[in-house]
Amino acid sequence: MLASAVIAFVLATTTPVAPPAAVATSPTEAARYALTHGCLAAVHKGVKLAGLSNPFIVLADKGRGIYVMKGAGQILMSDSPPQVGCYMRVGQGDGEELRRIVLGLLAAEAPTRPVQDSGPGSKPMRQELHCVKVGGRPMTALLSSANGPGGAPLQVSLLREQDICRVP
Repeated sequence: MLASAVIAFVLATTTPVAPPAAVATSPTEAARYALTHGCLAAVHKGVKLAGLSNPFIVLADKGRGIYVMKGAGQILMSDSPPQVGCYMRVGQGDGEELRRIVLGLLAAEAPTRPVQDSGPGSKPMRQELHCVKVGGRPMTALLSSANGPGGAPLQVSLLREQDICRVP
């Protein structure tokens, strides 16, 4: 809880941090930066990606609301349609390593609750659903991770107001 409050304060009171040099060559570091300073920052601030004014996350397709992260990993992000807090697709890298990064960042916000997991080694990709809190807001995290041909190494959707994660 305290970690979430500290993260929220830092994100709300600072301008976007320039990504570390490794973002240019490491899909893992690029994904970490994009999730922290893109998706999670937008949810914390209660704004769309466009409201972040982050020069490293730029609008690529206004009609579809698609943003790209400058750097390695071929990272795309979107916050459309409205129920999506944020969607991130990482086109390069190790799916399992990227998955661990995302789950670690989400767990740093608040304890997560796994609801469904197809398990390691699932083909063509591992599919997971977790109940999470981001900035104190209950959300559903859908993760798809792959380590072979035929799919993006990682796709993450943070969804708002999903019945499966509502606490009565």
